[in-house]
Amino acid sequence: MQFSYSHDFQRQFQSFELGLNFDFNSVRSSSRFRSSGGRTSFSETVRGSIAFDGNNREFIYDNRQQVGRSGISVRMFVDENDSGIYEKNERIIPGNAVRLLNSSSRQVTKSGISRLTQLLPYRRYNFIINEAYIRDPLLVPKYKEFAIVTDPNRYKQLDVPFYITGIIEGQVIRRGESGPEPIGGLRLHLVGIDNQQELTLHTFADGSFYAMEIPPGSYEISVDAAQLLFLNAISAPEKHYFEIEAIAEGDFVESLNFILIKK
Repeated sequence: MQFSYSHDFQRQFQSFELGLNFDFNSVRSSSRFRSSGGRTSFSETVRGSIAFDGNNREFIYDNRQQVGRSGISVRMFVDENDSGIYEKNERIIPGNAVRLLNSSSRQVTKSGISRLTQLLPYRRYNFIINEAYIRDPLLVPKYKEFAIVTDPNRYKQLDVPFYITGIIEGQVIRRGESGPEPIGGLRLHLVGIDNQQELTLHTFADGSFYAMEIPPGSYEISVDAAQLLFLNAISAPEKHYFEIEAIAEGDFVESLNFILIKK
């Protein structure tokens, strides 16, 4: 709100002006009332712009100019059939987990879809996924970093597939003279064959181990070689090979058991 008052001592008249500015997300409104020398005037200015997201059939209202600019519609979804493409009835993940690097933009969320506005056209933008903003901890993105080139005067669709992670479990026992003995505190190494995933696990007192949030892919798991050398034992089998499938309810792999045999 702005208010001003003035008095002309030479001509003996006064004037004042009252202004109200409202800055909403979708429109800007400016109202002015002025009285001077017995004359009054009032003006009202409304500014804003309307864009149409053709991919999702929605209108986007903004209090800033959108003509000549670019926009991106980000749709995060659970890829239930591992197609990499959003299909009808697949679950949309709400939230603003997509972060734009080295650039400023406005972010608007509507119908579970996050939209980035005020972007420059024909520009390459780099993105990362901030998994801390995903409410379901079992969901992981297929790609954590990616880039896109914007088009002028339109919203470009960006679909980000997510998968429900898997769970694995097993047990390590040692074949002794008195029978099977569980081995606690033993290290196991999980390595992705077709991805960059690496994880070190430890067995519990009963020799069991488990791990959650394993992304879909092919893996191998083995007992730590240095500890096998210290125990003067070999592992049977030497390694387990398994696959976590990208399915809607999440995959579960069990019976990843190892038996340690004295050399």
